[in-house]
Amino acid sequence: CFVQAIDGMLHSLKNRGDENAALKLDSLACITGNSNHGFKALLGEIPAEILEVYSFLKDPLAYQYYGIEAPKGVLVTGPHGCGKTSLVRALAQEVGCEFFYMSGTEFVEQYFGVGAKKMRGLFDKARALKESNPDGKVLIFIDEIDAIASLNNQGTEYQQTLSELLIQMDGFNNNDSIIVFAATSKRDSLNPAILSSGRFDVQIQLTLPGKEQRLAMITSFCNNKPLEDDTELLFDYLVDQTHGFDIAQIKALINNAARRALSLKAKKISLDIFQTLLAEKKQHAHKGRM
Repeated sequence: CFVQAIDGMLHSLKNRGDENAALKLDSLACITGNSNHGFKALLGEIPAEILEVYSFLKDPLAYQYYGIEAPKGVLVTGPHGCGKTSLVRALAQEVGCEFFYMSGTEFVEQYFGVGAKKMRGLFDKARALKESNPDGKVLIFIDEIDAIASLNNQGTEYQQTLSELLIQMDGFNNNDSIIVFAATSKRDSLNPAILSSGRFDVQIQLTLPGKEQRLAMITSFCNNKPLEDDTELLFDYLVDQTHGFDIAQIKALINNAARRALSLKAKKISLDIFQTLLAEKKQHAHKGRM
């Protein structure tokens, strides 16, 4: 309702200035195979900035009532595998809005002007959908935005594609209900133009899974697997040994352990199997450094 929307909005805006907002938190994982959708599919605390965007998309009239400008862009940063895409997808599911996804590499073309044309096409589709359904909401997600917005990218094609993105964002109306999300693992290399005020004002920094998140992921990924009886000992060991792992690496480790148990015709996936796989992984990494 209106009162709840206002309460949520004021809570998220409390003690926030006009400068870019940044929040560092543990990784948010969207568990594959989880029957939950939206925020319920995430493991970890949901960023306050995401909740503010959710509040706007669910009830933009509350923002209009107070004359608050809607966020145009949200930049999600963090290492590979920390859950950037999962977070944005969960928001889209929670709101029930249309979700346009493109990777930054899809805009990189050898022919002049093609990248900018693709960028215009993406925003044209979003606006056309909004026009056909004025009450609808649209979320555009550009993954690996450093592919087109890095200081290391030289050449007219890159500059034109980035300029087109900024032009499209600057052309948003306050009541468009279209928000652009971008993700990168290389924030330090981004062109300052993309971080200037009025573009990606909301910034969220994710990290690799912390101890509690790793335990939740391991428990979920092992849910349908025949483990040895002492699961507490096994889970404690895996949580300790997977420090620094991303979500995909944790899932792969558990899946590989199941495959190894199948090849051995073992009735249970034992601690010994995990120990062997992790030892092999360390040995392989050592050979790679030689």
